[in-house]
Amino acid sequence: MEYREILKRLLKDESIFYVWNPISVETRELFDRFLRARGKENNKKAHLSFEELMLLGVDSYKNRRFDEAADFFKTALGIRPDSTIARLNAASVSEFTGDFDLAETLYVEAMKIDPENPRIISFYALFLKRCKKDFKTSEEYFMKSIELDGENPSILTNYALFLKEIKGDYEAANEYFKKAIDIDPICAGALGNYALFLREVKEDFNASETYFRKAIETDPHYAVALGNYALFLREAREDFDGAELYFRKAIEADPDNVAHLGNYAYLLYESEKYEEAIHIIDRLIALNPVDWVYFTKGHALLAMGRLKEAEEAYTKGLSSVDSFKRLEELINSDLSMMKEKGLIEEEGIKNIKHLLRISFLNTYKENIK
Repeated sequence: MEYREILKRLLKDESIFYVWNPISVETRELFDRFLRARGKENNKKAHLSFEELMLLGVDSYKNRRFDEAADFFKTALGIRPDSTIARLNAASVSEFTGDFDLAETLYVEAMKIDPENPRIISFYALFLKRCKKDFKTSEEYFMKSIELDGENPSILTNYALFLKEIKGDYEAANEYFKKAIDIDPICAGALGNYALFLREVKEDFNASETYFRKAIETDPHYAVALGNYALFLREAREDFDGAELYFRKAIEADPDNVAHLGNYAYLLYESEKYEEAIHIIDRLIALNPVDWVYFTKGHALLAMGRLKEAEEAYTKGLSSVDSFKRLEELINSDLSMMKEKGLIEEEGIKNIKHLLRISFLNTYKENIK
């Protein structure tokens, strides 16, 4: 198929322009063909159309090349200065890179261009909640978006999450989740988030599992639901094999998701699949080299008797700890886990874990402010 024909078919699905939208398997395959074909074309931005810039920006964003994505969206805005989609995508990039002032400017500009667009208003409400922690103003914008479109399941779901997470109004949250699902019974986002609500708030595990399965049946590649269902299986059902299966599916759907990789690595560690755990942890380190990731790698290496490598992992972890309080939290978390699993009383390597942990605490505490 010629490049222009691939592009023409791809552009039939407008949702692909939004960085936060999941991409269906069919569209993903077409998108990959577009990227391969694009590589044979002239890649100078001066020769790219608005649509091509947007698609390349989405690809860069989803692959965490945020500087590159920002450049594509900025160039796209040079072609279409009034594009709200390009602004929203650029704002999302700015959120991830921590430039909240630029993100807010872009959201406000988008609202000025299209002041009655409920989706844009709800995205700004999410930004205020997520990044600015301005919950009062966030709720005002959520309510405005609902007044403009009270039948949008995504907006209703996001407000239900606000009620659950920020206000603790579980009764109202439950009503908004149910309304979103009544409006669109196959909205994977509403189904998956309601499943989590039923588990965390209502503690109705059977109903929760039903909604997780509905969400996954609706969208088998919805990484968030897959990852949350894997956690459900591990923690609520103690089904480690099932949890491993769904963590794998979540990572296949979203390979660079730090939460899924971290939870999967810890599951493998708990299951004493140490080599596999280290493989996943090394992927995680490349994306998110923080203290607990190195500590988990140290645990796995210790369990395998590779003490020198374990010491190196712990040392790297300790070098990224920014306070003694944080170090104590990590140590206490490990001890609690070991007590729960009955490892503290065991002799041999599992007992050494405890002793080495305390040794590192005493050795390094003078270096931690």
